[in-house]
Amino acid sequence: MTAEPTSPDTTTIVCPLAPWYYRRMGLLAGMFIAFSALFFYDWKIGYPKENRIADEKAKFEEEAQKGYDTAKAGGDETLKTWMVEAQKKGWVTDSVSPPRWDAYAAVRDLPSNPERKSQEAIDQQLHFGLGLSIGAMGCLVMILINRKKTFVGRADHMVMPDGKTVRFADVFKVDKRKWDNKALAYVFYKETPDGPVQKATVDDLKFDGSGKVFDRLMENFSGELIEKLAEPDDEVTASPETTPEKAE
Repeated sequence: MTAEPTSPDTTTIVCPLAPWYYRRMGLLAGMFIAFSALFFYDWKIGYPKENRIADEKAKFEEEAQKGYDTAKAGGDETLKTWMVEAQKKGWVTDSVSPPRWDAYAAVRDLPSNPERKSQEAIDQQLHFGLGLSIGAMGCLVMILINRKKTFVGRADHMVMPDGKTVRFADVFKVDKRKWDNKALAYVFYKETPDGPVQKATVDDLKFDGSGKVFDRLMENFSGELIEKLAEPDDEVTASPETTPEKAE
């Protein structure tokens, strides 16, 4: 006798991580990497280069002023000879004032007022770069940690990404004030009549298809529904997980 094919389980809804979550974490990691690259550049190249230009300016002004004063003290002929030599060096000068750094820097695309950076400021760029690099690595680690997590809905309960089971019959309050704008809903339940109040978050942006599980919950829900009151300031957006709360 031929066995009848087993019908598929239509009561289970498996919600994997949504593409939006990967995009968000990828963009965040990319931002950290971009800013860390800027800090590393300033640490290794930018700030040392600016210090070299500041030193060059100080040397230029010292040599130009000293040379001009010496030549001027030697008389008109000495000053004219010195001006010829100054012009060969690219120094813009005249007989009444020493060469100016602004004119010298302009033709060389150098800053007119380079600021010398302290060693402490240079070291800070390294520290900021390392901190942002750690942030980028943290984003990638979070992706690796969460990539196998799922949010599951069954006929009479849902299984949170952390493995916690929330029975629909245990839910006594649902807060869906953020559902329309942020696809977030907060579910309050007790595992036993005298047990502590616990809170679970349904996040349809992070776990693709969570809305179907939430619809199934609402079909079986008859408790307190919060959907039009003003949002409290201290409410924090969270990923689907369960956290114990004190009983109200």
